[in-house]
Amino acid sequence: MTPINTDRMSASDNLLAARRFFDECWNEGRLDVVDELLAPEHVHHFADGDVVGREDVKGLIRDLRDDFPDFHISVDDDFAVEDKVALRWTIRGTHAPTGNPVEYTGIDIIRFVDGRIVELWNQGDYVGLNRQLETQ
Repeated sequence: MTPINTDRMSASDNLLAARRFFDECWNEGRLDVVDELLAPEHVHHFADGDVVGREDVKGLIRDLRDDFPDFHISVDDDFAVEDKVALRWTIRGTHAPTGNPVEYTGIDIIRFVDGRIVELWNQGDYVGLNRQLETQ
């Protein structure tokens, strides 16, 4: 595991860190990596409200992985420019309470400062997700 450099990182370094956030934190459930990659003042922006701070992001990851034990996020497309990374993704998993398989897509834009993620803006197809949970 490569430690995060506190000097200004390149766009490609930021892209690698964003992919680590998806792979290690979300897919593998490694909550210790959240402390390494996210700034203490991190804000996750969702359409229905913000998740603020590392501990709340860890709770979000735990909750999602509890609800979807086989959760997996695949990055379908990505690019990085200066301090921002954009990732287009697909999430697949089985909703534990209902047994319904789901697949939905979204896009995250992630902003870095000094090698750490300070903000993430999320746009996901949550209407489509809810339809899958209700109809199957």
